[in-house]
Amino acid sequence: MSSIKQFLTTFLAVSFTAWNFIFIGVVYCLILPFIGIPLIIAVFNGEIEPEFSLAFLGLIVTPPFCTYVGYKYFYHQPPKLARLLYGVEAPLFLLYLIRPISKKSVIFIGQKIHNVCGMAKKLKGLQNG
Repeated sequence: MSSIKQFLTTFLAVSFTAWNFIFIGVVYCLILPFIGIPLIIAVFNGEIEPEFSLAFLGLIVTPPFCTYVGYKYFYHQPPKLARLLYGVEAPLFLLYLIRPISKKSVIFIGQKIHNVCGMAKKLKGLQNG
């Protein structure tokens, strides 16, 4: 394998791993205890609308799920890990961060869901083939 290809393969694997583990560490050690738990309590008390907790739940569930899928199916295929990161995981973050949901943002959300589903389907096909 050429040195450039080896470098790119290593870079893609390291970027996927670093992003997910740094994000998981920051979210679960810093954000969840100080922001997440009070947010969930406020939702149950009726002080905040439930949509905010759903967006927060999506933000804390997506990286561990994508990390699991990446290491289970694409561990020895770093280019596919990059596709998972930039084609599925990153667009999902955009969906969770959109506020408020309006008629205009529904079109954007629909496009992103379509793109994420298409990329996930393509990755699944690449994993089987």
